[in-house]
Amino acid sequence: MTTPAILLTERLLLRKPRDEDGGVLFGSCLSDPEVSRFLTWPVHRTVQETQALVQECVARWEQNTQAHWVVTLLDEREASGMVSLRLEPHANLSYFLAQRLWGNGFMTEAIDAVVGWALRQHEIGKVWAFCDCENVRSVRVLERNGFVCEGMKNHYAVFPNMSAASRDCVVYGKGAEG
Repeated sequence: MTTPAILLTERLLLRKPRDEDGGVLFGSCLSDPEVSRFLTWPVHRTVQETQALVQECVARWEQNTQAHWVVTLLDEREASGMVSLRLEPHANLSYFLAQRLWGNGFMTEAIDAVVGWALRQHEIGKVWAFCDCENVRSVRVLERNGFVCEGMKNHYAVFPNMSAASRDCVVYGKGAEG
């Protein structure tokens, strides 16, 4: 399977991460407690933390175990978020976006492009995602993209920006396999 380095939508350019994205993603997303609220890692306190994350994303891309696309607006080309897939027969989707872009359908558009590509790959039969039960924005994005709720998992994941305890999550799926 060859993962495309670029996916284009009507308003977005999704591209493979680059080293210089660390500083921009730190400033626009990962240092923001509200953006980081429902992520499975703590809010980043230093740009070095975000740079290390970007380097890890690039390494996983090269290993062909995960694909990470930096979300950029076509007219800006500045890193404003990320959509990621763990590349397996049941690919796990995750994403985040700069708060200034919330409510404009950008993440719905980005996920549509990524999931559309993924489900055309014979190695991927399904895409799934989970989110904290209180993460209403993510639930809406998944449902807008045709994901179906497959149930709730009690004490499924830790969201350290909310609590040190594991929290209940909803699981969504999309694809040929049930």
